[in-house]
Amino acid sequence: MRCRHLNPNKETIRLDRRMIPFLQSSGFHGVARLSALQLDWSLLSALVERWRPETHTFHLPMGEVTVTLQDVGVLLGLPIDGRALIADDIPGPGDALLELVASIFGCAPELSRLNGARIPLSFFTSLTPHYLSEDASLDEVRNRTRCCIHPMYLPFLRDLDTCGQYAWGAVVLAFLYRELCKGCKKGKEEVADCLLLLQLWAWERLPTLATIPTAMRLHYSPVWDGQLAPPYGDRWLFYLFFKWEPYSDIIDDLPAYYLTGRHIWRYRGPLLCIFIVETHVPDRVARQFGMVQSIPPVYST
Repeated sequence: MRCRHLNPNKETIRLDRRMIPFLQSSGFHGVARLSALQLDWSLLSALVERWRPETHTFHLPMGEVTVTLQDVGVLLGLPIDGRALIADDIPGPGDALLELVASIFGCAPELSRLNGARIPLSFFTSLTPHYLSEDASLDEVRNRTRCCIHPMYLPFLRDLDTCGQYAWGAVVLAFLYRELCKGCKKGKEEVADCLLLLQLWAWERLPTLATIPTAMRLHYSPVWDGQLAPPYGDRWLFYLFFKWEPYSDIIDDLPAYYLTGRHIWRYRGPLLCIFIVETHVPDRVARQFGMVQSIPPVYST
């Protein structure tokens, strides 16, 4: 399966320190800090194969597990409590879309360069040089910051301060659920959206899959205590298990910003992303919140 994601090794929009305040006010500074992580396509494909669209959960040997609002807030730092991302005037392909782009960036690509309602990334990279000049104006810095955010959210980028009032964490999770539901179907060849979130979730919940193993060793430790130092290959002798509460030891030490939505981590209901509505079902994965798992209610998405 192919995963559509910007390759960090071919970065085209370089971050600048002067962009940080705008990223913070818009709510995207956490994601911007993580954008250089390389993705593991094999791991992501394996997870997609285990996704169940009926319940919005992964079916693994230890039971049902899933990505929740808690994971989005802690791992990406995106706000999960805020205004719903809905709009009546999302322009389709054509002149209306070009007018919207021009009202935000001061110019727009030619109609012939559009792929439906998709705007080519080359247009955004052409707006500003690879490096911002020392005397770059606030408008130049602001426009460069907007270029780092997905074009589908253009209507919400006019005012970056207002942009930060939306529940972007819920938006990202709804879109991820939708892509997983489509990607797990027979004949589907690719998935998109915030696959970085899915990979970080897998590393935290299934630490033996991470680049730095942190789980229990397979061999019986007392037998080897006090003996010669193990060979280097010993570091791969780990159990494959699921870590139900990976944040329990660090949650109280996190900056308050990442915990602002703590009171709705176990919210059960719809997540909105413009035209996408997907359901958040943390009651099916109560053990991820340190609770006893009861039989979940009959539910279908």
